[in-house]
Amino acid sequence: MEYEIQHVDELTNAEKTTIDRGIKDAELGKLYSNSETSQLVKEWLKK
Repeated sequence: MEYEIQHVDELTNAEKTTIDRGIKDAELGKLYSNSETSQLVKEWLKK
């Protein structure tokens, strides 16, 4: 599967906050494995 990546010149403050939150979670080890993520996505798509 290919993804088209769009260039973004600026991020909103909400986007920056979300990215910072994700980085902090990763640093604390709050991560999902690839298989866990796949399962979460499958469940989410059923909604």
